[in-house]
Amino acid sequence: MVSTETEVTGQGTLSLGFDDGSRLSVEPDPDYESWNLTGSGIDPILVGPGGETDWQH
Repeated sequence: MVSTETEVTGQGTLSLGFDDGSRLSVEPDPDYESWNLTGSGIDPILVGPGGETDWQH
């Protein structure tokens, strides 16, 4: 299974789409760091408690 789509919306909801049609979504947690994203060719993203409001798309 290969991730074919990555999207960040709202205050930090991460959605991943995969080549088999399945999807995974992770919403910000009010109390804890929810997720981080790193990879080649992108700036690292860390969503802190409660989400983020200053996304740079």
